[in-house]
Amino acid sequence: MSSMEGRIPKRYSLVNRFLDVDGVVSKWYKDGMEINAVRHQNFLCLIRERCGNVNAEMGRLIEKAPAQIGALVRGERNIGNNIAREIETKLSLPRGWMDISHEEKETEKEFPTHLYAFIPKYQDIRGSGGHGHQNGEHVEISKTLAYRIDWLKSKGLSAENLCVVEVSGDSMSPHIEDGESVLIDMGDTTIRSGEVYAFQSPDGLRIKRFFWQADGRLKISSDNTDKSRFPDESYFESEATQIKIVGRKVWRGG
Repeated sequence: MSSMEGRIPKRYSLVNRFLDVDGVVSKWYKDGMEINAVRHQNFLCLIRERCGNVNAEMGRLIEKAPAQIGALVRGERNIGNNIAREIETKLSLPRGWMDISHEEKETEKEFPTHLYAFIPKYQDIRGSGGHGHQNGEHVEISKTLAYRIDWLKSKGLSAENLCVVEVSGDSMSPHIEDGESVLIDMGDTTIRSGEVYAFQSPDGLRIKRFFWQADGRLKISSDNTDKSRFPDESYFESEATQIKIVGRKVWRGG
């Protein structure tokens, strides 16, 4: 047996004794894995919040090559002690910041309700972009959508006049797609040419674009250019009495 072969069993014996003494080796391994994960999460957070999710900007700030930043982002390379301290120095962070998790649990986050208005979204109302949708006599609020109060004020909107409805059909595509939600200002029912309105007609609730024509007629039009499927409609003022404007579309979201 060679001298090297004679030392191998002893080395394994030493490791085994370490494992048997208060789990020292296993604890070291576990903690090492945890700190790598924490540093990686913190690094991604810094790129998101300090660099606008631009890896190259992080590379510029901490003076690292793009390839090195990419390896750290993908987790192909661990953020060791030296790099962690360097990141903290370059970004003016307290020493040890990279080693502590700063991720809050969702349940611990306090939503700033005072900054938002909660607008009702109706469950049974579906603003049809096509031939209308009969909603029945009753509607139920399924949930609300939160809008920043300062944004509403900047648009001159009052929360008590707003509701959200869901659009079905593709007649208003590409401006409003099937399944998208639209914010309706029920305090704005005066028809302005070129604006989109929710209105109640004999066919039900509909979402269309309105135009005043030179002859005084009201044209109700779909944004979809396939006029064989979605032809324009024109009404004289006397005929338009059957149309009840619910409100003007002020926002849409997918």
